[in-house]
Amino acid sequence: MNQMQVPIFRYGKQWGELQVAFEPTGGLLGLDHWAPAWLLIVLIPACLLQFSFFLRKTLENLDPSGAVPTHVEKALDTFTVGLFLLNSRDRILFANQRLATLLGCTSEELVGKRTSEIGWIHPADSSQILPWNDAKESNDSVNDRILHFELDGRMLTFSVNCTPITGQGFLATFDDITLIEENKVELAHARDEAQNANEAKSAFLANMSHEIRTPLNAVLGFTDVLRRGLVTNSNEAIGHLNMIHNSGEHLLELINDILDLSKIEAGRLQVEMIDTNVHETITTVASVLQERALEKELEVIVEFNSPLPRIMQTDPTRLRQVITNLVGNAIKFTDEGAVKIVVDVNTENDSAAMLQIAVVDSGIGMTPDQQSKIFQSFVQADSSTTRKYGGTGLGLSISRRLTEAMGGDLTVASEVNVGSTFTIKLPVDPQAMEDVITPEEIQSQANHRSADVSANGLIRLPALPVLVVDDGEANRRLIELVLGRAGAIVTTAENGLEAIRMISESDYSLVLMDMQMPVLDGYTATQRLRECGVTTPVIALTGNAMKGDRERCIDAGCDDFLTKPVNIDELLSHAQAYLGEVEDADECDDSEEGSVTSVSDDAEDASTVAKPPIADTMPVAPQPLGLASTESSSGDSSSGKFSEESSSEESSLRYDGASPIHPTLPMNDPDYRAITTDFVSRLDNRLQAMENAIANDDFETLRAEAHWLKGSGGTVGLGVFTESAAMLEQGAGQFERSQLERLLDDI
Repeated sequence: MNQMQVPIFRYGKQWGELQVAFEPTGGLLGLDHWAPAWLLIVLIPACLLQFSFFLRKTLENLDPSGAVPTHVEKALDTFTVGLFLLNSRDRILFANQRLATLLGCTSEELVGKRTSEIGWIHPADSSQILPWNDAKESNDSVNDRILHFELDGRMLTFSVNCTPITGQGFLATFDDITLIEENKVELAHARDEAQNANEAKSAFLANMSHEIRTPLNAVLGFTDVLRRGLVTNSNEAIGHLNMIHNSGEHLLELINDILDLSKIEAGRLQVEMIDTNVHETITTVASVLQERALEKELEVIVEFNSPLPRIMQTDPTRLRQVITNLVGNAIKFTDEGAVKIVVDVNTENDSAAMLQIAVVDSGIGMTPDQQSKIFQSFVQADSSTTRKYGGTGLGLSISRRLTEAMGGDLTVASEVNVGSTFTIKLPVDPQAMEDVITPEEIQSQANHRSADVSANGLIRLPALPVLVVDDGEANRRLIELVLGRAGAIVTTAENGLEAIRMISESDYSLVLMDMQMPVLDGYTATQRLRECGVTTPVIALTGNAMKGDRERCIDAGCDDFLTKPVNIDELLSHAQAYLGEVEDADECDDSEEGSVTSVSDDAEDASTVAKPPIADTMPVAPQPLGLASTESSSGDSSSGKFSEESSSEESSLRYDGASPIHPTLPMNDPDYRAITTDFVSRLDNRLQAMENAIANDDFETLRAEAHWLKGSGGTVGLGVFTESAAMLEQGAGQFERSQLERLLDDI
């Protein structure tokens, strides 16, 4: 049927009809009537759209773990660098075991993740694009891009290379360069430290030249004043001598600091752990520095807050050095108030009791940054500190290292404009705490000790017999003069054999024994005395100050050690330590002068040194003995001027073309003048003997004569001989004759 009629009704009545005519198409949907080109245009895009839709759905449901064949995975897991494969949608298709280890997870945990989920630490420049994103945009390789990743609190650094691969994916490798970067940082830090150290050393050298020149200028200036006789009275001369002495001590401190630092940096610093009376060491330092504090209207206060061990094992010399440095600094940087030394023992843990010595000042204080630097060598709080207060910047560094060498520690707490507290902490053996001394006992001893010093500071010794053994006449006479005026009964001998005979015949409370003597030296003499059961204390006298020499003296049986030229204050201090204290402070004033006997092969040497009344001539602490005696027992005491004749005839030595030299002993005192005059009278013969010894290659005689000159010259206050004589002694048998002759010419 080709047509069909469809009636149309309206209001129940047929209104009309619709005719539908049909015509055959000739194929499916009539496509056979379409032109071939149009058919292709329609069908091909439709097929592509359908395939794309199907492929997308398939990829979305594909398991990424199967993207790389198993044998390829095993090969990639052997790489030493981290590696992953990334698709274009930023999903990880594969990660080798090395990368998983670097990131602290497993390969399975990484596969399927987006790279943004890993947690890379972006640098401060947040605009930096991740390397695979950069490679995606540029469609080119990206090399040596730095990425950071934090793992367990440590920042890891990777060098990343990323390359596009077929299939719109990316291959990225991760090289762990964390150690290299850390080394770079450490190297840069070390370079900065080295540069700072060099700058500090340069500043130190510049400052040190000033520090050394200052006391040298004082020494040269005041000695020139004395040499030219420009003083008007003995008090003025004594003031100049005190300035020279103080400048020399300051110069010695500088040199010691430099030597200590060189030993520390060379690893040759040694400490001697021996029995030490700590509270006496502390009070001695405070007493010595009290005068310096009084110059600034300050006070050094010592507080003992708990019982201390009477004796503990430490190095007394080094401990004294550290405390002296800390208290000296406190005085330097404090303008008002006081400096306190607070001593305590922390016994909370009986197995590890700690001695704490805190030096507290009310000075300028320091910032936290300054506190972190002050224990470094050559460093002070800041450059203005050096300009205003001076100093080398070595003291605190040396003090900390010395404290550490003694098994302790040195710390600081400070506040600007409030003050600083430096605390020394030293371990105390529990056995040492079994015998303690209370703060009350320490104060009582201090009060008792002050009974030995009168109101004007006179130093006194009990009237006990002392034997001085020395082959040098000047040494014997000076020591007997010092000890005799202090109250001791002094007898002398000139060699060890004579000393043994005298000790076997008489009792002595103390022996001072020179170690290098003819006939019988001090080492052998002391050993024989000990072998015979003699227990009398023996103090060694030697011109050698090396640690090995001290040990040799102690091994020989000596109880103590003094170096020559003898320091008068140290001599009296050591003598008082063994002779004890004067029970009655007025005893020495009221007693007759003690006898001083010399024993010698020469009849002229066996004499008793007359002694002025002790009240007039006793040495005054802390000045060297004799400086307190300003009036001569002969001559015009009212003028107080030095006699030009006595200066040229008795207190100076002249050779043609040479400048005069003056002894440091007070030449207005007849006893001291007699010692120097005796030395001068022997000098020509000694010099002639040295000249003959050089000419005859008699090195043994040369060494003996040079040794005499080195010790005796220093003893009588002519220290100018000491260095040249010491070089001559050491060079005998080693130097050429011409060198020895030049040294003798210098003398």
